[in-house]
Amino acid sequence: MPVAPKVYLTVLLSLAAGAAAADATLIYDEGDDPFKLRVRAGEIRIDDGSGSWQLYRQADNAIYSVTPGKDRYTRMDGDTAARIRERIQALRQRLEDKLAELPAEQREIARASLAGQVPGFGASPDVAVAATDAREEVAGRACEVFQVERGGKPQEQLCVASRDALGMTPAEFDTVAAMFELMQTLLAGTGMEYVGLPYLELDGVPIRYQDGREGRRRTLSRVSHDAIPGLMFEIPPHYEAAAPHLETGP
Repeated sequence: MPVAPKVYLTVLLSLAAGAAAADATLIYDEGDDPFKLRVRAGEIRIDDGSGSWQLYRQADNAIYSVTPGKDRYTRMDGDTAARIRERIQALRQRLEDKLAELPAEQREIARASLAGQVPGFGASPDVAVAATDAREEVAGRACEVFQVERGGKPQEQLCVASRDALGMTPAEFDTVAAMFELMQTLLAGTGMEYVGLPYLELDGVPIRYQDGREGRRRTLSRVSHDAIPGLMFEIPPHYEAAAPHLETGP
């Protein structure tokens, strides 16, 4: 039976809308303990194979660290970051006051020792991203190679895929970018900025990562655009909220 033009057009538009709203699952090192990045507009779930998982909600601009074994979760957002910064700054001031009481010859020795123990007490290495001319293909996705330098020395190497290469919708990629921005905000002013990767300088998602210091690698295995059940982005209602553990030393 022939399909009426109006009905046919409605079906096409419906299919197009469904394709545009597809979710994205990036699976790295597929095997017994794969790393999975599940993305849909407004929410991201990260499973790193440890048993715990992280949830980013753009509406809250917060990251939830969920621990199933303990039936609890912690929330990290801008307010949490501000409290952490206050605690760390107070600790630094207490240490400065103690150092001022020491003889000059002991002061620098003590300061050098504390620099390796207290975030931000010593000089943090500069972190920079250098684009290279190298291009690769990982799991069938084109990516551009970047070199991360810390303190002027090459460290991590990343191969970054664009939104189009990964088949992400603009809304999905905006959610990823918002999460990266929050991650940078959480580290800012803590003295731990240098430990993170400069995601905001990369217009895409790393699909291959190699740590030049320890040789650790993470490589994309495949990308899926199957619909992700909504329950994957829900924290079980009986889980209890726990305050982040802010260890700030003596």
